[in-house]
Amino acid sequence: MSQTERLVRLAKGFILNKMILSGFIGGKHTSKDNIPRGCPPELAPYVREALSRLINKDRLVRAQPKTKELHVTAVPNDSSYKIANDYRQYAQLEPPLKYGVPSPAKPKPPLPMEELKKLRFRK
Repeated sequence: MSQTERLVRLAKGFILNKMILSGFIGGKHTSKDNIPRGCPPELAPYVREALSRLINKDRLVRAQPKTKELHVTAVPNDSSYKIANDYRQYAQLEPPLKYGVPSPAKPKPPLPMEELKKLRFRK
């Protein structure tokens, strides 16, 4: 596998990882212009090509034309999670994602003291 193909595969993993963690899987969708945001600089030139391949060749991302722009959603299957986990291993993110298991929830920040006092909690 050439270096370019490897970087395109990692860009595919970035896209799928982002979509899975953001909940854009199944029915929920986002604009294709939001996909490159937050991409590592070494993968940024390959994101558009990777998204095109995910839609047209691999069929792991479904395109939904909207009034002004194209919206995309990930297709939930084992292949999507495998590619996302390849990226997670590259980026040293833990834990790996598992198909059929909900993605890890982000911890909620604690309530401010004013809210705790309103609830009559004391520290």
